[in-house]
Amino acid sequence: VIAAAAYIGTQPAAPSTTAAPTTVTATTTATATTTAAPTTITATATTTATPIPAEAKIKRIAMVLFGFGDDYAWSQTGYEGMLALEAAGYEIDIKLGVFDPVDAEPALRSFAEDGYDLIFSHSTTFLPGAVKVARDFPDIYFVNSSGLIPDDSPSNFGIADIRAEEIGYVAGVLSANMTTNFSVGYVYPFLIEEYATYWQGIQNGVDYVFPSQPLVTSEAGSGDWLDLAKGKETALGLIESNQVDVLNVLGPPVPGYVGAAEQDGSVYVIGGGVDIKELAPELVLTSAVWKWDIVWQLIIDDIEAGTFESKKYWGTFANGTFEIVYGEQVVNEDVVPSSIVEEIEGLVRDIINGNFIVPK
Repeated sequence: VIAAAAYIGTQPAAPSTTAAPTTVTATTTATATTTAAPTTITATATTTATPIPAEAKIKRIAMVLFGFGDDYAWSQTGYEGMLALEAAGYEIDIKLGVFDPVDAEPALRSFAEDGYDLIFSHSTTFLPGAVKVARDFPDIYFVNSSGLIPDDSPSNFGIADIRAEEIGYVAGVLSANMTTNFSVGYVYPFLIEEYATYWQGIQNGVDYVFPSQPLVTSEAGSGDWLDLAKGKETALGLIESNQVDVLNVLGPPVPGYVGAAEQDGSVYVIGGGVDIKELAPELVLTSAVWKWDIVWQLIIDDIEAGTFESKKYWGTFANGTFEIVYGEQVVNEDVVPSSIVEEIEGLVRDIINGNFIVPK
């Protein structure tokens, strides 16, 4: 397992040109749609019924979001997760466009002073501020997305995280099956914890398909969360230098990475976080999607039952957090041979049912 501690603090502070943070209320309309994956490979997940019971401890939920919720990546997964909680009956509020941890702490404190029951901080770099505010408001629950539980963590603080090696493994198996140049690539902004674990999963999946035959796996970071041109340049460099013909993309700026594949014209793309089919329907093979609301609901259930712990709550295939999605299909059936489609569907079912344990 790749240790989270190695990546704490690797996310940079806000770009100098970042717009001021914005608050979004529960009436906000999503800028991106979410398509459910086929039920044949989706684990059953329980969601809270509407309306929320009057005696519930959690009714009002707020989030401080790293990004604007429209990046086809980390920010959008958090934004869509909050919309799913709203659909389940919770009152929500989202502070958009917070990049610098210095700005995150007062935003978290403001939500606490407004009396929200549960407050999410959606960035590893927001963790220290979230812990500090949690200590000052012991009757409010705080949950950070990714990171490590501090040794002196208050009892009202927890972490939501994902077993990224699971979806990375499936992406790796598909990549290995679809490459003809025997060269699989991976591009990202910064190698934060989840992105590093996802990359390890890709490599393990490739090794599963080709245990003895040499196959090139290469990766590159663009070093920027927002610069589309830099993302495209990084991806093109990786493609051209390694003859990559299957490119895995994770983290913003996803449209820049996909643009590189479009310019090359012979590179397939596998997305991560949200379904990116609409960016390049003919090139995208699938997307490894995760749904934060499933993990958050596990936390809410523990709070309601009085069993909440200051620990990591994990999203997995088995609890319904992960889906492999290409629009209404699992993978792009116009491109992926039916035998490989069946292999991917079977692999996901085996992971969900516990018949296959993804290596760490």
